[in-house]
Amino acid sequence: MNADLDIESAHELTPLARELDPKAVVLHCHQFDRRWFMTVESLSWEPGAADQRIHELCHLIERLSPAGRALWYSATKREFDVGYDTNHGGLLLTRFALRSDTVGRIAQLGATLAVSVYRPDLDEALGSTPNPTTL
Repeated sequence: MNADLDIESAHELTPLARELDPKAVVLHCHQFDRRWFMTVESLSWEPGAADQRIHELCHLIERLSPAGRALWYSATKREFDVGYDTNHGGLLLTRFALRSDTVGRIAQLGATLAVSVYRPDLDEALGSTPNPTTL
């Protein structure tokens, strides 16, 4: 469904957001309780292309300026989050895969990988907006 990059830091992330913004979608960049939080999505919207989206985001991080890379490596959370809808087209999602080069590239950047599974049936029953369950 999607692939985001979540970053958390004690340092202000606004300069990093400005550097990434023309090449990706910065969903938010804000401070809360003396911590900075930022979520970025790739510009690719092809369904089922988690590998492609992660590689696009890795490419952007690998080409950051020295100041941008310093912010990246000072972050306490650098996490690629692949999100899936559990009931896509009437089929229950039970499996997905990422290529080994994708996982290796994430590791080389000192990042982690998370998978968020969205349950639209629960959201509708509870009358709430989607909330991911991270595995």
